[in-house]
Order: sequence, then structure tokens, then C-alpha cells
Amino acid sequence: DEIVSSPNMKEVAYLPPTAPLVGGTGTDMAFQGRYAFVGNYLGFTIYDIKNPKRTSITSQVLCPGSQNDVSVTGNLLFLSTDSRRSDDSCASTAQNDGTQPYWEGIKIFDISDKTNPEVVGTLALPCGSHTATAVPDLENNRLIVYNPTSGGPCPFITIFEVPLDDPGSASIIRQEPLEEADACHDSAVITGDVMK
Repeated sequence: DEIVSSPNMKEVAYLPPTAPLVGGTGTDMAFQGRYAFVGNYLGFTIYDIKNPKRTSITSQVLCPGSQNDVSVTGNLLFLSTDSRRSDDSCASTAQNDGTQPYWEGIKIFDISDKTNPEVVGTLALPCGSHTATAVPDLENNRLIVYNPTSGGPCPFITIFEVPLDDPGSASIIRQEPLEEADACHDSAVITGDVMK
């Protein structure tokens, strides 16, 4: 029961969960400039952390669906849905009956206005999405996104592209097999030539 923390870390603020995300399980976080983006099985919260001692909520989005890890690149936020839902909307319900149609994958939000994130696209993905890693491909005006799955019979990473001028037209490029595993949890990408 002992609480252990790093000697070079100090809590400067605490904001308890607030409606509509009370009771949801917290997931991953992403950071960009003065903002922290915090995932939750019920959606996500954008915090203004410019002054950490006065951290405040900029906006909250109710959008249920585990895992709901968040990834942020530029003005886009990717919300990973790794559970069966009735449809691709933020009003979806859990679809645990395997005999019924279901959706799981990525929801893409425009966060250029941090006070009012808006869904601009969704992409159904085989076995859903646990955590997505986006890599800019500015030469082709797009993002390349690597999407591992966290379990089940999905021995591959799904790679998809998101056109920056039309994020709603995201599409799968290919599936990269995993040689010695039936799933993976998260992914990381090293850009550039690492062989130099």
C-alpha cells in the first residue's frame, strides 16, 4: 500500500474527473504545446496546462468505447476504439453479441478549436485499434498511421493513410504481419535512416 514516486517529480495540481467522464477508466495521454489530451473509456478531455498549477479543462468529449487511447498530430486527434460498438458514432453502444454487426477502429477529430473538437472521419479496422502512431508524410500531404492490435487472432499491424486536406477519406494501405506474435500493444516509429 506504500505510495512511491520519483524524487524529481512533485504534484502541483489535481483535477478530479468531472461529468460526463466520471467513472470511466483513464487511458493514454498525448501532449502538444500548452495542452494535454487525456483518453478515457468514456471519451477524452483536453486540459490547458500552460500554467501547471492552474491546470484547467478546455473541453471534454463524450465518446464511449475502450480503449480510447489518444494520439495527436497537428490539428488531428485519433481516438482508438478497441471494442465492438453498435456503429462508428459517439452515440454508439456496446455490441457484445457477436452475431450482430459491429464497428471498431479509429475516430478522427479536428481539434483546431480545442474548445469544440469535431469528428471529421472514422475508419473501421480489423480487430479495432488500441493505440495509433501517426507519422507525417508532408511531401504527399498525408499522415501514415501505424495501428497495432492488443489481442485476438490479428497477427498484423494495420497501416493506413489520412489525407490532410480530407481526413474523412482515410484508408487502409496494407497489413504488416507480425512474425513472432499474435498481437502487440503499442507501436513506435523511428523516422529517417537509422543505418547511417
